[in-house]
Amino acid sequence: MDSKNVMHVKLEFVEAIENKKQILSLEFRILQMLNAIKQYYELRVLELKNKQKINATIKKASINLTKLKKIIPKIETPKKIITKENAMHKITPQTNKKSDIEIQIQEIQERLKSIDQKF
Repeated sequence: MDSKNVMHVKLEFVEAIENKKQILSLEFRILQMLNAIKQYYELRVLELKNKQKINATIKKASINLTKLKKIIPKIETPKKIITKENAMHKITPQTNKKSDIEIQIQEIQERLKSIDQKF
């Protein structure tokens, strides 16, 4: 019994009540965390089931698309038409981008001028 010396600590009544409150609040927080973990686990399982369903529908859709590609006849367009269309698509976005940038620069310059005039 010498190796197992029991120590007793005397606490005041107020300290004992405060310690009991702290222990109860810790238990409450732990239960809240356990509840949150349980909800997370349930949501995660639901998410994985939904992902499996989505993957299955995507696979079905891709199989249907490959079947449609085999059934539908291929239309061959002349290379000249394809290159002209590609060239037109390349030119139009660049001009739009420049005009958008120029418009934004002008707006910023106008704002700067109005701020300078105020002060």
